Amino acid sequence: MAKITFTANIRWTRIGFYCQGQARSFQIAVDKPTELGGTYKAMNLVDLLL
Repeated sequence: MAKITFTANIRWTRIGFYCQGQARSFQIAVDKPTELGGTYKAMNLVDLLL
């Protein structure tokens, strides 16, 4: 069986809850609505999972 290592990076921008992540060549951003202290620049984690 092959041995594979997966890595991912996430960066908190220190603006509300806005975070940017990357795994391989894929990028994603998550945030929270303004009502919850975010900036609403990206989908929240629940939206992402749905």
